[in-house]
Amino acid sequence: MLLVQPITNEGLLGILYAKTLKSRKRLPADKQLEYIFKPNAIWRKDQEWLDYVNLSISRINNQFFEVSSQGWHRERNIWWCVLSFDAIILTHPNVYFATTNNMYRGVSYERL
Repeated sequence: MLLVQPITNEGLLGILYAKTLKSRKRLPADKQLEYIFKPNAIWRKDQEWLDYVNLSISRINNQFFEVSSQGWHRERNIWWCVLSFDAIILTHPNVYFATTNNMYRGVSYERL
């Protein structure tokens, strides 16, 4: 099992620069990333989850990826890649598993 996340080339550049994958909430704290960061979503329903990095299990969220890449960003000169992480990170401190996309009400989550 792998954990995956599609990102833009700009997101990849930020990760390589910072040498870490940061939550959306922590990006503005790095003044260099301020010039790289471009949010994928216009607005977010999941405000309480902005200090977490959200990954999908085994495959990307196709619906969100299509809206983001083919809708909001289709006019931008960017390319996309998919980051993949070993599932062992689910056992790391402060990592949670959620039963569904965390923007939905009624989502349950737990430490593994």
